[in-house]
Amino acid sequence: MIIYRRHINKRLLSLRLSFFFLAAICSLAFGYHYDNLGYFIIVALITISIIVVKDFVVFSNSFEVSKYYFFGFIKRRWKFNQDENIKVSAFGSDFGQDGEIPDFEDIESGLGCLFSILSIFMPPKITRKEFKVQAYNETNILLKRVHILLDKSEFNYLKTLVPHDSGRQSSNQ
Repeated sequence: MIIYRRHINKRLLSLRLSFFFLAAICSLAFGYHYDNLGYFIIVALITISIIVVKDFVVFSNSFEVSKYYFFGFIKRRWKFNQDENIKVSAFGSDFGQDGEIPDFEDIESGLGCLFSILSIFMPPKITRKEFKVQAYNETNILLKRVHILLDKSEFNYLKTLVPHDSGRQSSNQ
């Protein structure tokens, strides 16, 4: 039974449609001898192909992390059961805390000075946080590992499945 699932269908559909749309325009461009446009679209296709869509699904006794590569056509899945030895490590500050203020190199220029002043009044709040989820066997040999960005509600679902003494720690590893 699925308790929680991220809504990624629109993202996957838009990525897949963009691939077919750009591929059709590319083939038409080369067919009508607009080679520069064809090469430009090939570069755009290569650039867009590095976008990775991540899915997070929580079941009653397990959770699954999926990553979709190359316009969402290639899927890689990691499934973690509640009875496995799972360790969750967090990166960075906790949810809701102020994020790092960006450092502007050219603070003497007018625009750099303006950005540095405005960033003091509006420090970014951390809404999503990166976690490393690892599963070990009985002899503490790493079986699987995945990194995922979770918001606070998704992390609360994860906490219900992973015991509190599972090695969850806030560290920069």
